[in-house]
Amino acid sequence: RAIKRGTGEIQGSDYVEMTYEGNGPHGIAIFVEALTDNTNRTVADVRHLFGKHGGSMGQNGSVAFQFDRKGIFDIPAEGNDEDSLFMLAADAGAEDVILEDDAFEITTPVEAFGAVQAALESEGVTITEAGLQRVATRTTIIGAEEAKAVVKLLELLEEHQDIQAVYSTMEMDDATIEAIS
Repeated sequence: RAIKRGTGEIQGSDYVEMTYEGNGPHGIAIFVEALTDNTNRTVADVRHLFGKHGGSMGQNGSVAFQFDRKGIFDIPAEGNDEDSLFMLAADAGAEDVILEDDAFEITTPVEAFGAVQAALESEGVTITEAGLQRVATRTTIIGAEEAKAVVKLLELLEEHQDIQAVYSTMEMDDATIEAIS
């Protein structure tokens, strides 16, 4: 039956978008987006990962209020002027343009995502990555030892076959990032 389903002889499964929420170790809020053909399996796996690694899965809405859905564009810094990029994006409805390392990150409300993308493309701006993401409204700074436990849980969640994206309220300073590397 599996071979027939894979070759298309039998109709495949329907995939469902699911979200899971919970608190990881040290009170870090975690929001998980999944795409699954078996919701019972996925929720059991996510619940198991949360429980085994010092967290607890919550009800829908338990941590969602700590995340805003935003459009994010990554633009290479090379060949782009910050002021002109900001004016172009702001005129199309973007909220912010930030220079991080060697790339600009443009943040937009969901409603303005298409308009900002069209404006950038019309001006020939190269977009390296674009998509809708959850952005934490407030973050929690934790030390290296605490961060190790949270990072372990986040990595295990991201490795799960049904999970598309994992967001958290954890914030690490440079010293913490260097210590857990």
